[in-house]
Amino acid sequence: MKVVYILIFLLALLSYKFVDVWSLKSNEAVKTDQQSEILRGKIPYPLAYSVFVPASAYILQKILKPLAGKQARSFIYSYNLIIFIAFLLVYIVLYFFLRMFFSEITSITGLFLFLTIVPLSLNGVWPEIEVINFLYYILGFLCMFKSKDIFLPLIFAAGMLNDFSIIFLIVFYIVYKATQQKLLTKKSFTVVLLSVISIIIVFTALTWKFGFQGENIIRISENFDNIYSIFELWFTETIVFIVLSIMA
Repeated sequence: MKVVYILIFLLALLSYKFVDVWSLKSNEAVKTDQQSEILRGKIPYPLAYSVFVPASAYILQKILKPLAGKQARSFIYSYNLIIFIAFLLVYIVLYFFLRMFFSEITSITGLFLFLTIVPLSLNGVWPEIEVINFLYYILGFLCMFKSKDIFLPLIFAAGMLNDFSIIFLIVFYIVYKATQQKLLTKKSFTVVLLSVISIIIVFTALTWKFGFQGENIIRISENFDNIYSIFELWFTETIVFIVLSIMA
């Protein structure tokens, strides 16, 4: 077991280095401007409401500034820390999720498959948002399959602060419960209801704080290229499980 955790730490470190080389350093100037614009509510949707990462980075920058010596260094260090911790948590949760279905060796193989996806899918300005979004999805699936779905409303509330695409997780939950013929039970109904309420509360709070960008939301939702990118992201996130299922 200890060997697995050492391996997970190394995989998280490698993933961080991939993103650091191809995204963090090359997009530092753009990210500096966008962080300020997001926190001031001056950037259009979809980044307008993705406040969790820039807000966390801003807090870390204040903490790290006395240690780093320069504002530029504290900026880089804050995002380095966030992306590494996010990857570390993803690999830990993904490992336990895969262990529900596969042997330890096969599950570790799945972690390496995920590592190969990292440089192919995380090369934008905000890879932290995508990694944390994936973390919430895996946490959601883990809760579903372990019958801990009562925690889903909390995942939706936290996930909405990161990326609105977390709402698609509720579709997976409804389909999963329907296939089990448990969708109409009191527990499932309560989970769906509380999840919807948590989504509405966070959405309302964000739009009250940063303004409602209805036109931008509708425009992006109707954009076919955007829909294609969502399916592409879903495929990327589920390919590990698909390959391992074939192997098994």
